[in-house]
Amino acid sequence: IFATLRIFHIAHGTVFITAGYAFFLLHRGYGFGLLPSGLLAVAVAAVLGLAIDKAVYLPVLRRGGGMFSVFIASLGVSLIFEAGYLAYTKGVISVARTDMLDILTAGPVVVRTLDLAVFAIVAVVYGLLYLWLHGTKVGLEVRGLKDNGPLAAVVGVNVDRTRTHIFLVASALAGIAGVLSAYDMGISPDMGTRTLFVSVVAVILGGLRNLLLGAIIGSI
Repeated sequence: IFATLRIFHIAHGTVFITAGYAFFLLHRGYGFGLLPSGLLAVAVAAVLGLAIDKAVYLPVLRRGGGMFSVFIASLGVSLIFEAGYLAYTKGVISVARTDMLDILTAGPVVVRTLDLAVFAIVAVVYGLLYLWLHGTKVGLEVRGLKDNGPLAAVVGVNVDRTRTHIFLVASALAGIAGVLSAYDMGISPDMGTRTLFVSVVAVILGGLRNLLLGAIIGSI
């Protein structure tokens, strides 16, 4: 989102934590299976991220607000959601899983099966992202916005449609992270903000020149 639209999306942490709470509620509260709960939670994250853009960011921009105005609006959204989750959970950590995690041991090396599953999920997601960015027309438009937004609009890129795709995909990615975090160590109301700070460092270290490679390097 930041690389393509130049929006400092503080509420991305809100999307992340909302997916975690949605997963916790569906799986622990209503007894849905892991996969249905996870997919529904990711869908909730995607819709929420897009709704924040449509209901908050775009109106600010249309009224002449710049990057700093959007940043303040995003911070406000984040604080409102965090306060709501704090009131609802009383700050108690919510863990979606109900059983102990399996552990694999090979000599002095001990690995949780969940860590292997997370690694596999991330690898598949990155592969699909690469195919989307480099093998579809929308992916080409996203890369065009990253390189030169005004010029991309001049040569016929539908910026509004591409913006919608960007927020849906980015928010779904945050949703996947929220689901995995809720199942692993649990989530708390302030976890979205804390995770966002780590993500910002990863973005800065990885740089914005390459959307995928920079994210991988910065995250590691």
